[in-house]
Amino acid sequence: MSWRAPTDPQKFEEAAAWFLRRLPLTPGEFLKLCVRWRREAFTITGVAQVRVIEDTMGLIDRAMSDGTGYRAFMEAALPALEAAWAGSVRDPGFRTETIYRNAVQTAYNDGRRELMLDPDVARARPFMMFDAVMDEATSEICTKLNGTVLPNDDPFWGSHWPPLHHRCRSAVRSLSRSQAERRGVAPSPPDVPSQDGFGVPRRELADGGLDLSGAPASVRAAYERRQARAPSEPSPAARRIATQPGLFGTTTTRVI
Repeated sequence: MSWRAPTDPQKFEEAAAWFLRRLPLTPGEFLKLCVRWRREAFTITGVAQVRVIEDTMGLIDRAMSDGTGYRAFMEAALPALEAAWAGSVRDPGFRTETIYRNAVQTAYNDGRRELMLDPDVARARPFMMFDAVMDEATSEICTKLNGTVLPNDDPFWGSHWPPLHHRCRSAVRSLSRSQAERRGVAPSPPDVPSQDGFGVPRRELADGGLDLSGAPASVRAAYERRQARAPSEPSPAARRIATQPGLFGTTTTRVI
């Protein structure tokens, strides 16, 4: 299935909120993290400037919240990323698109997870189903997992929460007990690993924000840096996306 984003940005509060809680780190800092903490962070391979990473995050958030989508993001973000990569990336457009699609799918799926694990929702719909987009571009990982139905609290979901690989389009659906029984609950989770660095859902937030107990020093520093940073003028890239005529008139955004 493909998720469609209506123009009303309130429809994406969960996704945008989850995305903006991620912490911008340089690739060197990011690669030192275990998978669990990488899910809390955001980086761009080959970009050493934290400000460029922060600006790219802001443009992704704007594309989600305002429904402008991938093309508007690409137009605004690509010049700064190309400059940062300085010719080291063979296909900057493809890399930029991958950054966007990974970030958006992560945000949407984590936002949906928060909703599905709400106690009231979980009582009414105590099962989940892995739901892949089935076509010629579907990965072997997602093909094998498509249709897997397991209880909400099965450990499988702690290591197989989409995206499971770069440019993954899969999602998870909540099911009532009767729906799960009709589809068939898996007797045991499929033995199909996620791609390295994918599949681990973000942790739930503590009342005071991100729970940093046990966090590496780089994560704590990034969190403090973000908290201390006062609102500033939009970056040149953000101003471009905000002033392009017609960019906010898109009726729907298809996330694929």
